[in-house]
Amino acid sequence: MFEQMVLSVGHWLRDKGPESDIVFSSRIRLARNLKGFPFSSHCTEQQMRDIISLTRSCASRSSPLKGAKFYSFKEMSMIDRQFLMERFLISRDLAKSAGEKGVIVDAAERISLMINEEDHLRMQTLRSGLLLSEAWEELNALDDEFDGHLDFAFEEPWGYLTACPSNAGTGLRASVMVHLPALIMTKRIVNILQTASKMHIAIRGLHGEGSEMLGDYFQISNQATLGKPEDEIVEMTETLTRQLIDQEKRAREDLMKNDRIAVEDKVGRAIGTLTGARILSTREAMELLSSIRLGIYCDMVPGINSEILDSLLIETQPAHLQKRFPDHLDPLARDIERAKIIKGALKYGEG
Repeated sequence: MFEQMVLSVGHWLRDKGPESDIVFSSRIRLARNLKGFPFSSHCTEQQMRDIISLTRSCASRSSPLKGAKFYSFKEMSMIDRQFLMERFLISRDLAKSAGEKGVIVDAAERISLMINEEDHLRMQTLRSGLLLSEAWEELNALDDEFDGHLDFAFEEPWGYLTACPSNAGTGLRASVMVHLPALIMTKRIVNILQTASKMHIAIRGLHGEGSEMLGDYFQISNQATLGKPEDEIVEMTETLTRQLIDQEKRAREDLMKNDRIAVEDKVGRAIGTLTGARILSTREAMELLSSIRLGIYCDMVPGINSEILDSLLIETQPAHLQKRFPDHLDPLARDIERAKIIKGALKYGEG
């Protein structure tokens, strides 16, 4: 399973969007439930099968989902589910699940439909860089299309009914993955995180709720959806993201002006370690690749581009390594293979 996907990252990541040197991705997600069914946690297996069947039938008639594939969790190993999570196609919670659940993924891996997660249907679209408005426009059209075939649970004045009250209303979650190494180096990130919390903005790790912070990457998203129109949520998240971009750029400029030697040392050590190490854990690799990504922005790393690093960010995650090699890898063997892959990619990038 996923033999072709293992060979490269999704098309959405290769299509570099605006501000992609700081914004890794933009994502819009909609939570929907079908009228006449209890929430997923209270569904019988037959009800869950019915929800899958209804969703697949609707998706098969959708132009944006032409060529999309359905993956049943009944046929998936834990490694397979983790693989999809590492590609940002399913949530961390869904990756832990099994049974009558599934996901529909389009050919570009830009659109994915999670079925029988916390809600019956969670639709999402991914874009590289800061393209929240464009992602929302695409998903809104798909939602309208599905709404014409599926009877979604909706009730005034609450809006779309969801398993978690924080998602009720629009059911929309707008999020961006941002790379903020300079704000961390200058320790300005502390005030920013405190301000975001007061504004009811959620800040999470690389793979969302419950995941740890790795490689200076943060997932920023709205928390409440009730009482706010979709366009307002998207605009608010985009405005906050632009503010973060400006602050990160100022922090990078200040570092280059006042502490350039520290940045050069950090980048140089990262290159030396990644091109010489024989064993690399996920955390160490992420942190070192983050330093090189900063170095590329500051014109300190000729011959290596951010596209290589973004691919490595996904391709060297644990499940990707397990899928890449036919024999099961223990943790040490996995760390050895990770070091080999990164070393080869960086030396190839240097030409």
